[in-house]
Amino acid sequence: PIFPPRGIIYDRNHEPIVENVPSFGLVFEKAEFMKARGRMSDLLFRLGKILSKDDEFFYENEFPKDGDTALMSAQIFIIHDLSLPQVMILTSMRDLLPGIQIVENYKRVYRNPFPNSHIIGYIGRISAEDLAKNPALEKEESTGKSGIEGLYDNALRGKGGKKIVEANSRGVETQFKLVEKPEEGLPLALTIDEELQKISYDLIE
Repeated sequence: PIFPPRGIIYDRNHEPIVENVPSFGLVFEKAEFMKARGRMSDLLFRLGKILSKDDEFFYENEFPKDGDTALMSAQIFIIHDLSLPQVMILTSMRDLLPGIQIVENYKRVYRNPFPNSHIIGYIGRISAEDLAKNPALEKEESTGKSGIEGLYDNALRGKGGKKIVEANSRGVETQFKLVEKPEEGLPLALTIDEELQKISYDLIE
């Protein structure tokens, strides 16, 4: 999968309030895992060591305790913002991690979050409740949960794309074919003045 950058949010002076920073994330693809006949216990053990996460982290993110994949989603976004050492280790262990893909994504950055949080809101992992309301979210990495991020989620989120990757024996990507081009999220301009928001917040504090 290819995840597009979420739309930038500006204030009335066209100063960015929320923007994106390029990053790497980790995705589990159920179909690829099943095709490789992977063992869930082995996969979670190795991922736990690399990511420094315990079993509960994976169970909270829809991975089954009993190893049964029947009720799992087709795709699970495991973690955002991988470190470079983690990317290197994951790449070198590609053959031992069936169903796992490193993807290019974007980290959401909120400038001056405290003065604007009640207006802007936040994004988060896609829950079962989110999927029940909008099944199309199954292939997305996150969704707006509250505030402007939630109210204008469809426009800000954009549309993901797909690519077919070819890799060498070391698991390094050599070339790819773009199957479906991603569409960036739309920018959004608000009527608030970020500087005045900050001044007001500082006076109240």
